[in-house]
Amino acid sequence: MKKFFYFDLPVLLWMALIFILSSQPHLPSPQNVWLDFIFKKSAHIFVYGVLYILSYRAQTVHRKKKGWVLPFLFTLAYAASDEF
Repeated sequence: MKKFFYFDLPVLLWMALIFILSSQPHLPSPQNVWLDFIFKKSAHIFVYGVLYILSYRAQTVHRKKKGWVLPFLFTLAYAASDEF
């Protein structure tokens, strides 16, 4: 149970945070179109990068499975589902 709280729960909480933030109709953003574009793309890279790192950590340390492909596909699938 300790391992769940240390490895899996951060993944679930981060996914919940992404879901909550992405379901907001309007978030503060710069008035400049280019700054808004850069800010949004940087935010996407950051949040999904953290999700990848957390899921990679949960897979390799907790489940003792090596490889980057499954956490990458998991993150990619969650990012795609977030767009719908």
